[in-house]
Amino acid sequence: MTSRYEDDGSKSYVFRHNLLDEMQIPSVEVDLNFLSPDDLKSFAEARMGGVLHSDLLELIQRMTQGNPFYVEQMADYFREANLLKQTNGVLQLQQNEDIQMSDSVKQIMMARIDRLSGLVKETVKAAAVIGREFELPVLSAVMARQEEFARKNGDLELVLKEQIQTAEKWQIWHAMNELRYIFRHSLLREAAYDMQLRTRLRELHHLIAEAIEQLYPGSEERFVDLAFHYEQSEDAQKTNKFLEKAARFSQRNYLNRQALKYYEKLIESIKEGSKKSKKIIKLLLRKGAVHELVGQWEEAEQDYRSALDHAKILNDWYLIGRSNRRLGQLLMLRGNYAEAKKHLDVAVTCFELANDQVGIAKTYGNLGTFSSGRVVTMRQKAGLPRP
Repeated sequence: MTSRYEDDGSKSYVFRHNLLDEMQIPSVEVDLNFLSPDDLKSFAEARMGGVLHSDLLELIQRMTQGNPFYVEQMADYFREANLLKQTNGVLQLQQNEDIQMSDSVKQIMMARIDRLSGLVKETVKAAAVIGREFELPVLSAVMARQEEFARKNGDLELVLKEQIQTAEKWQIWHAMNELRYIFRHSLLREAAYDMQLRTRLRELHHLIAEAIEQLYPGSEERFVDLAFHYEQSEDAQKTNKFLEKAARFSQRNYLNRQALKYYEKLIESIKEGSKKSKKIIKLLLRKGAVHELVGQWEEAEQDYRSALDHAKILNDWYLIGRSNRRLGQLLMLRGNYAEAKKHLDVAVTCFELANDQVGIAKTYGNLGTFSSGRVVTMRQKAGLPRP
């Protein structure tokens, strides 16, 4: 089992009170804290392949504060940048006035990435825009649109494979399977992402979204990725299209929190274009249905009332009827029968004016539930058993 230290720096309750010992459960405790000076020395020397000079060890200790990941990144940076020399069997930094150290590990990682060859560097940057994990078919489709790759003679897949293997050799990422790779650390991916201009990022996000659409047509699991990449590329039309698809997919699969987030973003986006939109009303009703499903009835009521206000502005009988029906159904669940019946009666009238037979039938079904609910409640108040 794992646990973090408490806010006061003490160990968690289980370890603090030796509960495992009391329960006679054999255990070994591994403290994943900052490295002690001796442990840091052993780790750095193993990583750099030799005994460290005291000045170099002091520099690493000061800049990493014993963080194992920082030690790893600094060691790799020193080796890859050829900043080390060995004198009398001891490793120390080259006497180079141009060496400028940074206490930011992200800048160290940027320096590592910057030392890669042109094609490898561009491949790493493009992969970083896809995400912490990326698939070769998507990366291949994106790199096929890059001028430097297009000018390169030879098979695109072979060229890309060479860049992938080089980056893997340089400890940028590792393979999860034949087609999927993952950056060794999220900070490595962030460093490669932050090295790029905003205009370039917009272009890459758009290329990635187009590649996903072409490679996985109709794949519902990709709607979330498409919405994200089109949003980052600032393509509002495509963003809204896939935000709605992602919201509907999440709602159908009971990913309720995710569905609410996408509906909210979509509604805000449409409001910026036009407040008098039938789409907003329909989205508010769907969003309210998710709130209702998870028991957030106050939020659901706010959504339904907002949908009703928008429908009244448009003077759309069908949408006024739908909003009243959903609101009446919710109020009935909350036990507010008097107001619930008012809204359901209005819904019937609106559906009749809109000549919507399905809406009328559903609302009469709600009224039937309403009547039986009232009977049960009255019997309970009278102390009588349920019928």
